[in-house]
Amino acid sequence: MVLSSTVSHELKTPISSIKMGLQLRSDDRIGSFNGEQKKLIEIIQGDCERVLKITGELLNLTQLESGNIQMNFVPTQPASIIQYAVNAVQVSASQKNLKLEITPPENLPSIHADPDKTAWVLINFLTSALRFAPEDSTIGVCAEQMKTPSNSL
Repeated sequence: MVLSSTVSHELKTPISSIKMGLQLRSDDRIGSFNGEQKKLIEIIQGDCERVLKITGELLNLTQLESGNIQMNFVPTQPASIIQYAVNAVQVSASQKNLKLEITPPENLPSIHADPDKTAWVLINFLTSALRFAPEDSTIGVCAEQMKTPSNSL
């Protein structure tokens, strides 16, 4: 646990620095690029974003395993969490020719949750579903408000 936390922190700084350098380099005042060079910079920026996301998830996983995860509870719309998670796995679904079908939640109230951590859990569920679903199938994603028993404590 400590090792993955240390690795995550050690990777974030240089990756963030690379990202900042790319942003500075893409400023046309420093010099212009041809179309192919601009495309390459965009690809590198995308790769930096993905590696930063992976290191962040590694840190979250380490915190979760150690019981030290920081939660940021705020009022959140469940539909926005679902849409974010589905968007995050859409490319993987397309590669297996899988359809992600969202059943729109009807009139769900705002919930008090950590949207990032909740989306992370949903993304993990969806990633597992994508891994084990047969090609050309559909994965359904829905949410509904649970009815609480009237005699609950």
